[in-house]
Amino acid sequence: LAEGSTPDWQRDLAGQGVLPFGAGASLEQQELMQRWQALERQLDSLGPRHRQMPSLEGIPTSLLFAGDTHVVVQPGNLSAAGVMRGWLQHLLLCADGVSPAGGSAVVARSSCVAGAELFLRWRPIEKAEARELLQQLRCLAKQGLQLCWPVPPKSGWQMVWKERKKPGSAEASFRMAWIDERESAVMQLCFGAETSPDQLLLHPAFAQACRALYDPILNHLRS
Repeated sequence: LAEGSTPDWQRDLAGQGVLPFGAGASLEQQELMQRWQALERQLDSLGPRHRQMPSLEGIPTSLLFAGDTHVVVQPGNLSAAGVMRGWLQHLLLCADGVSPAGGSAVVARSSCVAGAELFLRWRPIEKAEARELLQQLRCLAKQGLQLCWPVPPKSGWQMVWKERKKPGSAEASFRMAWIDERESAVMQLCFGAETSPDQLLLHPAFAQACRALYDPILNHLRS
């Protein structure tokens, strides 16, 4: 064959799989079913599933429970959005004095095997402490309305989470996540289009903001 040419048999089979037409959809459906069943098993390990409609700061909110544990199910991989939603709902429940005995948990797609995994589970918090933590979050949110909050959500969470799972991996995890996250228009508006990881990591306000946001989340995890 001439250099760079394609064999006849490879041209004949180009774009053709060995599985029958439509098999991709069946495989995808099977995988989704397996993931759904794994999620059900994970929830059932906590107890019978049911929904409740507590009033969180005067707003009726539909929440999922498994046994005596409030559960937030994060579609796909664990993300900062799912973590913050679970944490906020947990604080609101505790601040209203209706904290479930089993606390709150966040379940997402497993990072190791096919299926679902319980990543975080918080213990119940006393009403007074929960209200204080909520007030701190409100202050951070108010600050973020005036000046862009100095912790990018995706890479900031990846940094503290990876460090907890594997001490010493925080900076490498942040660098990798931030290079991707800074491509979004929102992050460029807040931090600039060319901001390097070191510019954030070496800034005192960045470390301080990370502690203010994430220390309470990690310090209240069940042992």
